Amino acid sequence: ICNYRDYSYDVEKDGYTEAEAVDGLLLAVKGNPILRDDVFDRWDLYDLSMSCEMRNAGKKVVVPVQKMPWCLHDDGGVLSMLSYNKYRKRAMRMYGRPPKTIVMTGGYVTLDDFAYALAEGSDAVIVNTREPESTLGPILDDINEDTTVITFNNLGAGFALWKQRNVQFFNILVDHPAHYLEAVSSDYYPGYHALCIDRGHVEFLRSVFKNVPSAFSFMPHGGTDINGMNRDKDIDILYAGGYKNDEEINFAPLPFLDSEEFYDFAISYYDRENYIEAQYVVQEYCQQTGNDYSVEQKAIMTNYIARSVEYYFEAERRKGIIEYLAQRGFSVCLCGNEPWRDIAERYPGNVSYEGMLSPRECIEYISRTKVLINDLPYFAEGAHERVFNGMLNGAVVLSNPSRYLEERFTDKDSILYWDGRDYETVAAKIRQVLDDDGYRISIIQKARSLVENDTWQDRLRSILDL
Repeated sequence: ICNYRDYSYDVEKDGYTEAEAVDGLLLAVKGNPILRDDVFDRWDLYDLSMSCEMRNAGKKVVVPVQKMPWCLHDDGGVLSMLSYNKYRKRAMRMYGRPPKTIVMTGGYVTLDDFAYALAEGSDAVIVNTREPESTLGPILDDINEDTTVITFNNLGAGFALWKQRNVQFFNILVDHPAHYLEAVSSDYYPGYHALCIDRGHVEFLRSVFKNVPSAFSFMPHGGTDINGMNRDKDIDILYAGGYKNDEEINFAPLPFLDSEEFYDFAISYYDRENYIEAQYVVQEYCQQTGNDYSVEQKAIMTNYIARSVEYYFEAERRKGIIEYLAQRGFSVCLCGNEPWRDIAERYPGNVSYEGMLSPRECIEYISRTKVLINDLPYFAEGAHERVFNGMLNGAVVLSNPSRYLEERFTDKDSILYWDGRDYETVAAKIRQVLDDDGYRISIIQKARSLVENDTWQDRLRSILDL
């Protein structure tokens, strides 16, 4: 406890002393207080916020002369600083010199589009990894431990500057993290965070990097709203995405196990289950075979499954639904890689192929669409941006389910679910939506109400609050 006998205060002058801010122990307000409890929803820095808001409104913030102290502030040792840094950054952004936020670009076009959507409308600085001298150089002096750097799939993660200045680095992974283990391992430092599209991916990384579990968090992708809710819907069914043909899928041998047995087991597992992730298949394989593989070997096995078995089943599922619908007279529009051209040529009049489009062009097509087919990769506990793009822009989303999606959206109420196998049932669901505008509109309105806070800009705000 402080030695309060040493406490001094000017008690000679009448009146008050103006202050920038006052502590929340004892506040008195003339008129109505201006509280930003939408931002400062705990007790950290609410008093500073209130002081700034009152001054911004033309009020004075003062400390009156107290010839006898009115009160004594003693927190008794229970002061908690657990959330202080989070609210300190909020206060800096709102009232002071905001910390620098950097969003990295310079990868392939889809990731760059995500980055620009994330930064849109904010004061984030775009840094192009292909032109670091001209884009990063001018802000070098402003980069410090309060700086937030955001990237996708490790782009620019290896810059030594981040570690040297201990910036808060957020790496948004868009695929299974088994693809990036070496990069995550080499780039990790205390300010590094990997944000996964799937809750199962978070657990996978925590199982591999047991000493730093707090470095990994769940964050589904965001959507881009281009005001598509009320646009004319001249496309009945849209699939916007690609698939790998047989020549592109490689069942590569693994040097430390019977590869044929391993792949046969994995294929059988994927063929019968719905909620699947590669790391769970590896766990099941190890249990059934009784083999005790190392953490590193299990990570390799997970990666090989994600790059082969998953690609195989995704291709079969995507081709299967498009061909089934085409054979039954539905009109389907395809945007994606070249193998779709062959499908379109097989069903002239029912299937149109628009080629490879930019992400922004794809969203324009989505805004014209009645039913958007979303084939979710094997993210049993997550979701990606196409779900939110569809719902934000007025398309009924048809998707294979995940537990995360089922927690948020209800079949035939805000979304249509398809198990990837029962083509007849999914065709009936689509037909009902296309034949009944009232039903279709009710679904898109309900979905839109559930995703108002699922844009990329919302994801940026959530990152800055971490």
